[in-house]
Amino acid sequence: MATIRKRKKSDGSVSYTAYIRVREKGVVLHTEPKTFSKEALAKSWSKKREVELEQPGALRTVIDRKVGVEPAKTVGELIADYIRVVRPMKPWADTKQNVIQALQRHPISEKPAGDLIAKDIVDHCVA
Repeated sequence: MATIRKRKKSDGSVSYTAYIRVREKGVVLHTEPKTFSKEALAKSWSKKREVELEQPGALRTVIDRKVGVEPAKTVGELIADYIRVVRPMKPWADTKQNVIQALQRHPISEKPAGDLIAKDIVDHCVA
């Protein structure tokens, strides 16, 4: 949940700073402040940003960017890397190529590989 603080500037005008803090087990994982001229703008931005950060993988992406880590690759990107590296060394038959291409078209290929859980694999196998 966001905190909004009213600040009086030296020229007498007022600004509102919205602080978003994401905590896990009492540890602050991410802090994001932004200052606005009106309280309504600060509230609107903070609500919108909180929804964005709740999306799967969004918080991890923000934290990775902050510390300079490359964003996690998706399953599809890892498959493309596999094709690029392995196929020239060890060519394979059409059947394997067709299976790999089908996997790249499946929704699981859009998920970040580091975020995969057992349910994702089961859902992929059942579908």
